[in-house]
Order: sequence, then structure tokens, then C-alpha cells
Amino acid sequence: MTFPSSRFLAVCSVLLILPRSDAFQPPQLLSKRSPSPSLSSDILKPTDEAFSHFEEEAALFSDPLSLESGGILQEPQANKSSLPPLVDRCMNSYWGPRLLLGAVACLYGTNFPLGSIMDHALPASAATSARFVLAGLALSPFLLKIQKDLIAPALLAGCFSSAGYIAQSLSLVDTSPATVSFLGAVTVIWCPFLEWMVDKKPMGLQERPQTWMAATLCLLGVGILELCAGGADLSSGHSGIGLGDGLALLQAVGFGTGVFLSEKMMHKHSDQALPITAVNVATTALIAMGWALTDGWMYNTPNWESMTLPTMLLDPSMRQVAGAVVFTGVLSTSMNFSLETFSLQKVPSGEASVILATEPLWASAFAGLILGESFGWNDYVGGFLIVSACLVNSLQASDIHGILSTAKGRSNKDNEHKLR
Repeated sequence: MTFPSSRFLAVCSVLLILPRSDAFQPPQLLSKRSPSPSLSSDILKPTDEAFSHFEEEAALFSDPLSLESGGILQEPQANKSSLPPLVDRCMNSYWGPRLLLGAVACLYGTNFPLGSIMDHALPASAATSARFVLAGLALSPFLLKIQKDLIAPALLAGCFSSAGYIAQSLSLVDTSPATVSFLGAVTVIWCPFLEWMVDKKPMGLQERPQTWMAATLCLLGVGILELCAGGADLSSGHSGIGLGDGLALLQAVGFGTGVFLSEKMMHKHSDQALPITAVNVATTALIAMGWALTDGWMYNTPNWESMTLPTMLLDPSMRQVAGAVVFTGVLSTSMNFSLETFSLQKVPSGEASVILATEPLWASAFAGLILGESFGWNDYVGGFLIVSACLVNSLQASDIHGILSTAKGRSNKDNEHKLR
């Protein structure tokens, strides 16, 4: 039987310290006390020297680090937050994690126009695998830090996330980035559905009216953005419903389930944000690599070597594509995914999905800046409805009931005035 070296050193330290400690030596108080008239005065009025010695002993017993000075080892205190005080205060506030999720949604919006650039220059499997290999390398130092009981759920979350990313990459081949991102907002329905089906949370109109109102507004906004062409180019075929639209809806199921599973893990292990993200991204990278190896473009496509890492990064003709791969892999995937997972310990997945549903607005803005896409009335109306859904979902059920009761009371008063 082996004895742990750390425990052995701790025991030796105690044995070396104890003989030298004054805390365990009997205090020589009787020889230093002045004669007292009675026993009661000795008890009620101890000498200053005796009292100071007693204070030293009490300090040793109350000090959690008193082992170093010969005291008794106390129970370890709860770990304090490793975040800077200002950041910790923001993340423990109501708006802090929600604003962070809004920033995450903004950065996620860059994935769609940049993904479109990659998918027009590379096979979809090559673009996805290159992006997630870089993301996995960036998060690889945290892989071995994951707790054993989180490995299986983190792998499961990674499988669902990979399904979402693969569906997204395939849909971007023949569908506009704005449309793909808009349809991804269906997570606003999928996450509450999972909460109802798996966690058995009440989802009635009385218990969660804000979720139903937010889902209705978000879906209405997505419908207007998707089905009403507005100023979009009808001849491009982007306004029609096809395979790309179905894949874009499938990405919402994958992403929504991944968010749901990540939230459950983060509630139990709030200090495991980066390891959970690392396993999630590594799983997606592994699946994407398998997809790329079996997709058939290797060895059969001219100049296929320039479509792989690290050759892509060194080829001057692939500079734009390589830049998109690096940005999406390191920033908008690994860093952004970590921030999202970290925020999920503070925000429920149903509410988080609505905040992340603002992603289409940012995707449309970046598509206009990077790809020069035009916008019509449907973009503005749909965008307004999606933002309204986020605001409604930030309310509490009591707020919704209060607003409805106030409106009902005013309506009754108006009817009374009319009858008079």
C-alpha cells in the first residue's frame, strides 16, 4: 500500500512543528500571578498576562492557517472567486451575464458571413473541420481538467453541438447567411420544450407567460424575415424554402440541446466552464474530421492540399479564407463558446436561447458589411420583433400578469364610462 507523498509531508510538518509550538505548552500562570484574596477573584479577574496568553491560544484555534504555527487544522474555507472584483460583481448581477450573452450573440453573428466565404472556397466538411481543429487546439490545455462525472454529458453535448454546426455549414452552401441565422432562432422554442419534457418544469401560460410571448414574437419575426422577401433578390432563390432551410432548422435543434445540457452541467459545476467547453469543441472537431476524411474531396479535388491545415495558412491565394478560418476558430468559436458556457451558470437555457436569438440581427449587419447584402422592410420588422422577444423574456411572470391586469382594469373603466 502506497502512502500519498503530499499527506506524508503534511504529517512530517506537523511532527516537526508541534515540539516547538508554545501553543501546546502548559502556561506557567500560577508562578507569575500576584496573590489574590480569594478564589473567586482569581476566576473573575485574571491577570493581564494570563488574559493575553489566552487570547493567543484563541487566535491559534480560530486561524485556518494555524497549522503553520502549531495550531489545529481547521476545515478548508469555501473557494473564493478567481475573477477580478469588478468582473465578479458584474457576473453576480442580473444584467451582467445577460449583457455578456448579448455580446456572445454579436460575435456569433460573424460566423455566418465568414462561414459563407469559407463554404464557397472549400468543401463544407473541410471548412468545418479546419475551424474546429483550431478551436480545439486553443482549448486543449483544459481538456484534462474536466471532472470524471462530466465527461459523458460533455461528450453528449458536443455531439449535439457538432450536429448543429454541420447542419449550419451545409445550409450555408446554397442559403443566404441571414436566412440561416434567422432560422437558427428557433432555439427559443426548443429550449423551453426541453425544460418541459426533461425537467418537467411547468410551461403553462400562467406559470411562464413571458416565455410564450417571447417565443411567439421571435417566431413571428423569423417568419417575416424568412417568408417576406422585402428588398431581397427573389431571383437568387434565397427567399424560397428548400433543403438549406430545413438544415438551418436542424441546427437550432442541435444548438438548443447543446445549450440545455451545458446549462445543467454548469449549475452543478460552475468552475468547469472551460473544461466543459474544451470537451464540447474537441468532440465537434473529431466528428468534423471524420466527416472531412470520408467526404471524398481529398485526393479527388485539384489542389486539395491547399484546403487543409496547415497548408491553407501558408498559401497566399487562400489568405482570405485562412483569415476567416482563424477568426471563426479561435475567436467566434473557442473564446465565444467559453463565454457562453460561463454565462449559462447564471442564465436559464430558455432565457439564454432568446438572448442568443438576437444573433440574426448581428449576422444580417455583418453580412451587409462583409458581403454587401441588401435589406428590405422585412429585415427591419423581423429584427424589431426578435429584439422585442428578448426584452419580453427578461420580465418575470408577475410583471406580465401585472401588465395584463392593469390593461384589463383600464378596459373595464372605459366600458363603464361608455355605458354612462
